[in-house]
Amino acid sequence: LCCSGIEFYGQLRGAPEGYQGPVVPLAPPTGSLVVHAARYGWARDIWSVSPGSGHNHGGGAKDVTQAVRQMIVDNELHINPSGAAQYMNRTFWPETARGPAIPRKLAVQYSYGEGPIQTIET
Repeated sequence: LCCSGIEFYGQLRGAPEGYQGPVVPLAPPTGSLVVHAARYGWARDIWSVSPGSGHNHGGGAKDVTQAVRQMIVDNELHINPSGAAQYMNRTFWPETARGPAIPRKLAVQYSYGEGPIQTIET
C-alpha cells in the first residue's frame, strides 16, 4: 500500500495478479495517520480470531498494533521498503520465524485525521 502516509511492499490482497507496485488512493489523505489496529499471522479472517503472542499461536494471529504504530515517522508508515527476506516474520512474530513455512499476512486498520477507517491487508 502506498499513499502519502502508508507504504507496504510486496503483493497486496485485491491487487491485480503479479502486481508489486504501490496502491495509490483516489484522493490525498488529510490529517494525522492513525493506526487503530494491526494484526499479523496466517488466519484466513485475521480480525475474527483470538490473537496469540510468543509461542501461544492463538487462532493464528498476533496483535502488532503497538509495533506498527512505532514505525510511523513524519506521518508515514513504511513496511519493509528494502524488500528484505523474512522481514515480517522477524519483525512481527520472531518466535514463529523458523517455521513451519506458512504464508502470513499483515493487516492494518488506519485512518487520516477524522477520516473513515480503512483496512489494508498484504
